[in-house]
Amino acid sequence: MSLPTGHKILPLTKRQAEIERADFLADGLEDKGAFANLTKQQGKDPDKGVFLDIARAAKKPRVIKTHLSFDFLNETALSKAKIVYTIRDPRDVCISYHHHSRLFKYEGFTGTFDEYVDAFVEDSVTYGPYWPHVKAAWDRRHLPNLYILFYEKMKKNPKEEFTKLNQFLGANLTEQQIDKIVHYTSFSEMKKRDDHVINKGDEEVFLDTVLAKNEGGFFKTGTSGGWKKVLTQEQKDKFEAWIEKNCPDKEIMETILNP
Repeated sequence: MSLPTGHKILPLTKRQAEIERADFLADGLEDKGAFANLTKQQGKDPDKGVFLDIARAAKKPRVIKTHLSFDFLNETALSKAKIVYTIRDPRDVCISYHHHSRLFKYEGFTGTFDEYVDAFVEDSVTYGPYWPHVKAAWDRRHLPNLYILFYEKMKKNPKEEFTKLNQFLGANLTEQQIDKIVHYTSFSEMKKRDDHVINKGDEEVFLDTVLAKNEGGFFKTGTSGGWKKVLTQEQKDKFEAWIEKNCPDKEIMETILNP
């Protein structure tokens, strides 16, 4: 499987629209970068959905990305589209999201990591609350147009997981094409494309570029179970109690811990 040269270097946000990010651009940043300028040139208001416009204009079949819970999506999404929902160990999610929240200016988190852990388990981060978000998908897991992908299983055996995904999407990819996807979506390869995450010229608009340079950029480690080395014992205990109280189905954590 190969991409035209132009597609290889396009930022992620141009290859697939992330529909909720329009709100961040509207409310979180005074300068909205190249996307807003492009929208203005089309005679539209960048405060009313830059990425929604990108999604509408995309050639079908489209790939649309969102971090929103099913509670914020129209139920017709599951009858008119196929949805892939990814679940990851919440402790690794917290660590990754902490990096993201410091890196991107529209998040702008400046507190300590311990404060961020508290915010995460108290359901006070932007894309939270974690467990109701997961439960909304898990409750729909038997619907034919929903595929739940566990990050830990994908890391353990990417070819097996991508083969299942190929079957779910009806993409009819060959084994050779799947092997290429495994290669190009490996962390080492994605890390090489770190500068494709944001439009050229928009880095200063969206990112804390000093932090990005000093702490690994957008793609940091891409591992499973990194929380074991990062969290303090007190933080581990706090997460354990939170998971025990809130996880809607023991199968979720069993799959995460034994992929």
